[in-house]
Amino acid sequence: MFGYIKPDFDNLLPKDNALYKAVYCGLCQTLKKDCGNFARLSLTYDSVFLSLVLHNFLGVDYEISERKCIKHPVKARNMSKPNDIDELVVSLNLLLQKYKLFDDKLNKDKKYRIARFLLKKGIKKAAKKYPELDTIISDGYRAVLQLERENCNSPEQVAISFSDILINFTQNILKNKFCEDMRLLCLHLGKFLYLIDAYDDLEKDGKSGNYNVFLRHFKGLEEAIKHKSDIEFLLNINANFVLQHAKNLKFFFNCDIIIDTANFGLKKKIADTGRKYE
Repeated sequence: MFGYIKPDFDNLLPKDNALYKAVYCGLCQTLKKDCGNFARLSLTYDSVFLSLVLHNFLGVDYEISERKCIKHPVKARNMSKPNDIDELVVSLNLLLQKYKLFDDKLNKDKKYRIARFLLKKGIKKAAKKYPELDTIISDGYRAVLQLERENCNSPEQVAISFSDILINFTQNILKNKFCEDMRLLCLHLGKFLYLIDAYDDLEKDGKSGNYNVFLRHFKGLEEAIKHKSDIEFLLNINANFVLQHAKNLKFFFNCDIIIDTANFGLKKKIADTGRKYE
């Protein structure tokens, strides 16, 4: 995923901050265990949010213990213990990197070869362990790529296509527990992810000529920046829907981190990104 979905850490209570860090470190350890050390480079904040939502919704608590790691070899840190949910979450994160690398190759990003070399082995392991998940992501990205190749100028259409990946992944995990509010949360979270990434890359894509749905919709970089308030309005609508459907879900534990992310974190990201174009 992309790393845009994170809390406003200034609003978190110390206990929630500690839990967030423990889950992040636990996901890092899960990647190492399942896919090797280099795979840990793919970890994003989005994975932590998804892990928190799934654990809380399913009523599966984290097992946390103090451990040392390669980054913190002297002082032990609190880390969540790897489990089945997190193995799926980090595999989703890693397999999505396969298609990000493909995008980077298409866009002639100079870092493509280095990233591919570091992540190739881990991506193969994840795909072999979870072929059904790999299929979900492959089919989803193929649909998105088709729209991009057609120079789709509808932010809504291409963002919905991307969100299908998150919807199908979550439905695959939750099975009969999957519900309408969860579907809608994934829909608007997936749309937000695609659109904030496009907003963040406006200037870069405008200079390089790479596909960007906002550049197609507003017919160029200058017009897109002139309409930044419209872009941010669309992003805020999706952030508000993520918050609404998160509140509608029945969680088993304290959900302050989830609500903080939806209520403050997403909007802070919109504002921070918008400052680039002032």
